[in-house]
Amino acid sequence: LGPRSGWLIFFGHPDYATGVRVYHSEVIGEPRTIPPGVTYRYVHPKPFELRAAVTGAGTMLPPGWPLEIVPADREPETLTGDMIGEALYEWRRAADLADPAYQPYDWTTAKALCLGLRKALDMRVNPQDHFRSIKDAPPEDLTWRSQSRALETLDTLIDRTFDVPDETPFDDARRGRLIAGLQAITFIPGRKDTGALIALPDQPNALTEHYAQVLDLEARHAFTEGRLAPDAAVATGLTPAWQAEAAGEEGRIGGRPIWHFRECGASGDAICLLALPCSALVGWTFGDMSDWGVFISPEDLKARNFPAAYAMDTHGG
Repeated sequence: LGPRSGWLIFFGHPDYATGVRVYHSEVIGEPRTIPPGVTYRYVHPKPFELRAAVTGAGTMLPPGWPLEIVPADREPETLTGDMIGEALYEWRRAADLADPAYQPYDWTTAKALCLGLRKALDMRVNPQDHFRSIKDAPPEDLTWRSQSRALETLDTLIDRTFDVPDETPFDDARRGRLIAGLQAITFIPGRKDTGALIALPDQPNALTEHYAQVLDLEARHAFTEGRLAPDAAVATGLTPAWQAEAAGEEGRIGGRPIWHFRECGASGDAICLLALPCSALVGWTFGDMSDWGVFISPEDLKARNFPAAYAMDTHGG
Protein backbone atom coordinates (compact mmCIF):
# COMPACT_ATOMS: atom_id res chain seq x y z
CA LEU A 1 0.00 0.00 0.00
CA GLY A 2 2.72 2.46 0.97
CA PRO A 3 5.91 3.73 -0.68
CA ARG A 4 8.50 1.18 -1.77
CA SER A 5 11.54 3.43 -1.55
CA GLY A 6 12.97 6.06 0.74
CA TRP A 7 12.82 6.38 4.51
CA LEU A 8 10.20 6.71 7.21
CA ILE A 9 11.36 9.14 9.89
CA PHE A 10 9.73 9.09 13.33
CA PHE A 11 9.78 11.86 15.91
CA GLY A 12 8.37 10.80 19.27
CA HIS A 13 7.61 13.02 22.26
CA PRO A 14 9.88 12.27 25.26
CA ASP A 15 7.03 12.54 27.79
CA TYR A 16 3.82 11.59 25.99
CA ALA A 17 3.37 8.28 24.19
CA THR A 18 0.75 9.77 21.86
CA GLY A 19 3.05 12.54 20.60
CA VAL A 20 4.45 11.48 17.23
CA ARG A 21 5.23 12.87 13.79
CA VAL A 22 5.99 10.62 10.83
CA TYR A 23 7.60 11.77 7.59
CA HIS A 24 8.50 9.98 4.37
CA SER A 25 11.65 11.08 2.54
CA GLU A 26 13.44 9.71 -0.50
CA VAL A 27 16.79 10.78 0.97
CA ILE A 28 18.20 10.92 4.47
CA GLY A 29 20.78 13.38 5.73
CA GLU A 30 23.66 13.11 8.15
CA PRO A 31 22.89 12.31 11.82
CA ARG A 32 21.88 15.43 13.71
CA THR A 33 23.62 16.69 16.82
CA ILE A 34 21.48 15.78 19.79
CA PRO A 35 19.91 18.92 21.36
CA PRO A 36 21.07 19.79 24.90
CA GLY A 37 18.84 18.38 27.59
CA VAL A 38 17.28 15.72 25.36
CA THR A 39 18.14 12.08 25.89
CA TYR A 40 16.47 8.71 25.86
CA ARG A 41 14.88 7.34 29.00
CA TYR A 42 17.12 4.76 30.46
CA VAL A 43 15.90 1.68 32.30
CA HIS A 44 18.13 2.69 35.23
CA PRO A 45 18.95 6.42 35.73
CA LYS A 46 22.17 6.06 37.76
CA PRO A 47 24.47 5.58 34.73
CA PHE A 48 23.43 8.93 33.27
CA GLU A 49 23.91 10.78 36.54
CA LEU A 50 27.40 9.37 37.06
CA ARG A 51 28.39 9.69 33.41
CA ALA A 52 27.41 13.37 33.48
CA ALA A 53 29.67 13.87 36.51
CA VAL A 54 32.54 12.11 34.71
CA THR A 55 32.28 13.63 31.23
CA GLY A 56 30.20 16.76 31.78
CA ALA A 57 27.77 15.44 29.16
CA GLY A 58 24.35 14.35 30.33
CA THR A 59 22.93 13.50 26.91
CA MET A 60 23.70 10.72 24.48
CA LEU A 61 22.04 8.86 21.63
CA PRO A 62 21.05 5.20 21.96
CA PRO A 63 23.73 2.72 20.85
CA GLY A 64 23.48 1.68 17.22
CA TRP A 65 22.97 -2.06 17.58
CA PRO A 66 22.67 -4.00 14.30
CA LEU A 67 19.25 -5.51 13.67
CA GLU A 68 18.36 -8.96 12.40
CA ILE A 69 15.37 -8.58 10.07
CA VAL A 70 13.25 -11.72 9.77
CA PRO A 71 9.64 -12.40 8.69
CA ALA A 72 7.21 -12.53 11.61
CA ASP A 73 5.87 -16.06 11.99
CA ARG A 74 3.81 -15.50 15.13
CA GLU A 75 1.92 -12.86 17.08
CA PRO A 76 3.36 -12.33 20.54
CA GLU A 77 1.16 -10.92 23.29
CA THR A 78 3.77 -8.26 24.03
CA LEU A 79 7.13 -7.17 22.63
CA THR A 80 8.79 -6.39 25.97
CA GLY A 81 10.14 -9.48 27.71
CA ASP A 82 9.28 -10.31 31.31
CA MET A 83 12.95 -10.51 32.32
CA ILE A 84 14.09 -7.19 30.85
CA GLY A 85 17.43 -6.17 32.30
CA GLU A 86 17.86 -9.41 34.27
CA ALA A 87 20.97 -10.60 32.41
CA LEU A 88 22.66 -7.22 32.77
CA TYR A 89 21.71 -7.07 36.45
CA GLU A 90 23.33 -10.45 37.06
CA TRP A 91 26.47 -9.26 35.24
CA ARG A 92 26.65 -6.13 37.40
CA ARG A 93 26.03 -8.05 40.61
CA ALA A 94 29.10 -10.20 39.97
CA ALA A 95 31.39 -7.15 39.57
CA ASP A 96 34.93 -7.87 40.75
CA LEU A 97 38.00 -5.74 39.96
CA ALA A 98 40.15 -8.87 40.01
CA ASP A 99 38.31 -9.92 36.83
CA PRO A 100 39.61 -8.08 33.71
CA ALA A 101 36.04 -7.99 32.38
CA TYR A 102 35.17 -5.43 35.08
CA GLN A 103 38.30 -3.32 34.90
CA PRO A 104 38.25 0.17 33.33
CA TYR A 105 39.56 0.34 29.78
CA ASP A 106 39.95 4.12 29.28
CA TRP A 107 40.04 7.33 31.31
CA THR A 108 36.25 7.77 31.21
CA THR A 109 35.63 4.38 32.80
CA ALA A 110 38.53 4.93 35.21
CA LYS A 111 36.93 8.17 36.40
CA ALA A 112 33.58 6.43 36.64
CA LEU A 113 35.17 3.76 38.83
CA CYS A 114 36.55 6.35 41.24
CA LEU A 115 33.38 8.45 41.44
CA GLY A 116 31.17 5.37 41.63
CA LEU A 117 33.10 4.10 44.64
CA ARG A 118 32.92 7.59 46.18
CA LYS A 119 29.12 7.51 45.92
CA ALA A 120 29.05 4.01 47.39
CA LEU A 121 31.27 5.07 50.28
CA ASP A 122 29.14 8.16 50.95
CA MET A 123 26.14 5.87 51.38
CA ARG A 124 27.92 3.68 53.92
CA VAL A 125 29.70 6.07 56.27
CA ASN A 126 28.11 7.18 59.52
CA PRO A 127 27.47 10.92 59.22
CA GLN A 128 29.23 12.84 61.99
CA ASP A 129 28.65 16.47 61.08
CA HIS A 130 30.10 17.68 64.36
CA PHE A 131 33.53 16.29 63.41
CA ARG A 132 34.88 18.52 60.67
CA SER A 133 38.08 16.55 60.09
CA ILE A 134 40.03 13.59 61.45
CA LYS A 135 41.92 15.76 63.90
CA ASP A 136 38.64 16.96 65.43
CA ALA A 137 37.37 13.45 66.18
CA PRO A 138 38.05 11.95 69.61
CA PRO A 139 40.75 9.25 69.58
CA GLU A 140 38.28 6.57 70.65
CA ASP A 141 36.03 7.11 67.64
CA LEU A 142 37.89 4.64 65.44
CA THR A 143 34.93 4.01 63.13
CA TRP A 144 34.61 7.62 62.08
CA ARG A 145 38.37 8.05 61.79
CA SER A 146 38.67 5.02 59.49
CA GLN A 147 35.81 6.25 57.32
CA SER A 148 37.32 9.73 57.07
CA ARG A 149 40.71 8.33 56.08
CA ALA A 150 39.05 6.20 53.42
CA LEU A 151 37.27 9.24 52.02
CA GLU A 152 40.45 11.32 52.00
CA THR A 153 42.46 8.57 50.32
CA LEU A 154 39.78 8.03 47.70
CA ASP A 155 39.48 11.78 47.05
CA THR A 156 43.24 11.93 46.47
CA LEU A 157 42.97 9.15 43.87
CA ILE A 158 40.03 10.94 42.24
CA ASP A 159 41.99 14.19 42.00
CA ARG A 160 44.96 12.41 40.44
CA THR A 161 42.77 10.63 37.93
CA PHE A 162 40.91 13.76 36.84
CA ASP A 163 44.14 15.78 36.60
CA VAL A 164 45.63 13.49 33.95
CA PRO A 165 45.74 15.22 30.51
CA ASP A 166 43.25 13.80 28.03
CA GLU A 167 45.99 12.78 25.59
CA THR A 168 47.70 10.54 28.18
CA PRO A 169 47.34 6.86 27.19
CA PHE A 170 45.43 4.66 29.61
CA ASP A 171 47.79 1.71 29.66
CA ASP A 172 48.07 -1.45 31.74
CA ALA A 173 50.52 0.15 34.18
CA ARG A 174 48.19 3.06 34.96
CA ARG A 175 45.21 0.75 35.28
CA GLY A 176 47.18 -1.50 37.63
CA ARG A 177 48.24 1.39 39.87
CA LEU A 178 44.70 2.73 40.08
CA ILE A 179 43.20 -0.64 40.96
CA ALA A 180 45.92 -1.36 43.53
CA GLY A 181 45.26 2.00 45.16
CA LEU A 182 41.53 1.35 45.37
CA GLN A 183 42.01 -2.18 46.66
CA ALA A 184 44.16 -0.82 49.51
CA ILE A 185 41.38 1.41 50.89
CA THR A 186 39.81 -0.09 54.01
CA PHE A 187 37.51 1.28 56.68
CA ILE A 188 35.21 0.20 59.49
CA PRO A 189 31.60 0.13 58.17
CA GLY A 190 29.60 0.90 61.29
CA ARG A 191 30.16 -1.67 64.01
CA LYS A 192 31.41 -4.33 61.64
CA ASP A 193 34.98 -5.45 61.26
CA THR A 194 37.27 -3.50 58.99
CA GLY A 195 36.44 -4.16 55.35
CA ALA A 196 37.80 -3.30 51.93
CA LEU A 197 35.91 -0.59 50.08
CA ILE A 198 35.56 -2.63 46.89
CA ALA A 199 34.50 -5.81 48.72
CA LEU A 200 31.97 -4.66 51.29
CA PRO A 201 29.62 -7.33 52.67
CA ASP A 202 26.56 -5.35 51.56
CA GLN A 203 24.58 -6.51 48.55
CA PRO A 204 24.71 -5.18 45.96
CA ASN A 205 28.40 -4.46 46.33
CA ALA A 206 30.06 -1.08 45.97
CA LEU A 207 31.02 -1.74 42.34
CA THR A 208 27.53 -2.88 41.33
CA GLU A 209 25.61 0.18 42.42
CA HIS A 210 27.18 2.79 40.17
CA TYR A 211 30.40 1.88 38.40
CA ALA A 212 29.33 -1.37 36.72
CA GLN A 213 26.28 0.34 35.23
CA VAL A 214 28.42 3.07 33.66
CA LEU A 215 30.98 0.50 32.47
CA ASP A 216 28.22 -1.37 30.64
CA LEU A 217 26.74 1.85 29.22
CA GLU A 218 30.09 3.12 27.94
CA ALA A 219 31.12 -0.29 26.64
CA ARG A 220 27.98 -0.82 24.57
CA HIS A 221 28.46 2.57 22.88
CA ALA A 222 32.18 2.00 22.32
CA PHE A 223 31.44 -1.51 20.97
CA THR A 224 28.74 -0.43 18.51
CA GLU A 225 30.89 2.53 17.36
CA GLY A 226 33.96 0.35 16.75
CA ARG A 227 36.03 1.90 19.58
CA LEU A 228 36.04 -1.30 21.65
CA ALA A 229 37.33 -4.47 20.04
CA PRO A 230 35.10 -7.57 20.25
CA ASP A 231 37.94 -9.47 21.91
CA ALA A 232 38.53 -6.84 24.62
CA ALA A 233 38.02 -8.22 28.12
CA VAL A 234 35.05 -5.97 28.87
CA ALA A 235 33.37 -6.82 25.56
CA THR A 236 33.82 -10.58 25.94
CA GLY A 237 32.52 -10.37 29.50
CA LEU A 238 29.41 -8.41 28.50
CA THR A 239 28.57 -10.17 25.23
CA PRO A 240 26.64 -13.07 26.83
CA ALA A 241 24.50 -10.59 28.79
CA TRP A 242 23.92 -8.48 25.69
CA GLN A 243 22.92 -11.56 23.71
CA ALA A 244 20.54 -12.70 26.45
CA GLU A 245 18.85 -9.29 26.49
CA ALA A 246 18.54 -9.26 22.69
CA ALA A 247 16.93 -12.69 22.68
CA GLY A 248 14.14 -11.46 24.98
CA GLU A 249 12.88 -8.54 22.92
CA GLU A 250 11.78 -7.68 19.40
CA GLY A 251 10.46 -4.79 17.34
CA ARG A 252 8.00 -4.84 14.45
CA ILE A 253 7.41 -3.08 11.16
CA GLY A 254 4.34 -3.81 9.06
CA GLY A 255 1.41 -6.08 9.64
CA ARG A 256 -1.51 -5.53 12.01
CA PRO A 257 -1.25 -4.38 15.64
CA ILE A 258 -0.48 -7.22 18.02
CA TRP A 259 -3.06 -8.13 20.68
CA HIS A 260 -1.67 -5.85 23.39
CA PHE A 261 -2.09 -2.76 21.18
CA ARG A 262 -5.58 -3.78 20.06
CA GLU A 263 -6.57 -4.16 23.69
CA CYS A 264 -5.38 -0.58 24.32
CA GLY A 265 -7.38 0.92 21.46
CA ALA A 266 -5.48 0.39 18.21
CA SER A 267 -7.79 -0.40 15.31
CA GLY A 268 -7.69 -4.03 14.30
CA ASP A 269 -7.33 -3.15 10.61
CA ALA A 270 -4.58 -0.55 11.17
CA ILE A 271 -1.10 -0.96 9.70
CA CYS A 272 1.85 -1.05 12.09
CA LEU A 273 4.47 1.45 10.95
CA LEU A 274 6.71 0.77 13.92
CA ALA A 275 6.40 -1.06 17.24
CA LEU A 276 9.17 -1.09 19.84
CA PRO A 277 9.70 -2.78 23.21
CA CYS A 278 11.25 -1.40 26.35
CA SER A 279 14.87 -2.41 26.08
CA ALA A 280 17.65 -2.64 28.61
CA LEU A 281 20.01 -3.34 25.72
CA VAL A 282 19.12 -0.19 23.76
CA GLY A 283 18.45 1.70 26.97
CA TRP A 284 14.95 3.15 26.58
CA THR A 285 11.61 2.70 28.30
CA PHE A 286 8.03 3.48 27.35
CA GLY A 287 5.34 4.08 29.93
CA ASP A 288 5.42 1.61 32.79
CA MET A 289 7.65 -0.91 30.98
CA SER A 290 5.21 -1.18 28.08
CA ASP A 291 5.44 -1.41 24.29
CA TRP A 292 5.19 1.66 22.02
CA GLY A 293 3.69 1.60 18.56
CA VAL A 294 2.87 3.89 15.63
CA PHE A 295 -0.09 2.98 13.41
CA ILE A 296 -1.92 4.27 10.35
CA SER A 297 -5.08 3.31 8.51
CA PRO A 298 -4.76 1.46 5.19
CA GLU A 299 -6.42 4.38 3.40
CA ASP A 300 -3.99 6.96 4.81
CA LEU A 301 -1.01 4.72 4.10
CA LYS A 302 -2.09 4.31 0.47
CA ALA A 303 -2.49 8.10 0.19
CA ARG A 304 0.85 8.63 1.98
CA ASN A 305 -0.99 10.73 4.52
CA PHE A 306 1.60 10.15 7.26
CA PRO A 307 0.47 13.10 9.42
CA ALA A 308 -2.57 10.92 10.16
CA ALA A 309 -0.42 8.32 11.91
CA TYR A 310 -1.02 7.92 15.63
CA ALA A 311 0.99 6.46 18.51
CA MET A 312 0.28 4.76 21.82
CA ASP A 313 1.86 2.60 24.45
CA THR A 314 0.30 -0.53 25.85
CA HIS A 315 -0.84 1.26 28.98
CA GLY A 316 -3.30 3.26 26.89
CA GLY A 317 -1.21 6.45 26.91
